[in-house]
Parts: sequence; structure tokens; C-alpha cells
Amino acid sequence: MSAGAATSVAAGGRTERGMLAAGDSELSSGEYVDSFDLSGAGGEFLVIDLRSRDFDPYLILIAPSGEQ
Repeated sequence: MSAGAATSVAAGGRTERGMLAAGDSELSSGEYVDSFDLSGAGGEFLVIDLRSRDFDPYLILIAPSGEQ
């Protein structure tokens, strides 16, 4: 995934895979980041299963308002 790019994730059990590497976007702390856009309506449920065999991953959800 190129720097600054976001991949759209549709409803219905879609699986996305990412790989962190030089050239990816970075957080202000310098950590590489892959971005995925999600869409839905208030009250809908979302299940995210984030895994890595190489490191302890974490997830940041950002609302359209910019709130984390």
C-alpha cells in the first residue's frame, strides 16, 4: 500500500491484508501505518480481528469527526 493510501472495506465479511514497510504512511511517533476506510450507520456492529505473527499490532479507529 502506498503512503497516504486508504483501502475501502465493504460490509459482509471482507478480509483485508496489509504489510508495513518503508514508504508507508507514518504516525507522528514514527510508526508505520496502513489505513482502511470503513463505512456504516449508527447502531451497526463491527467486528475487527487484527493479527500479526511478527509483532503486537494495535488498531486506531477514527470517526469522521476526527475523534479517536
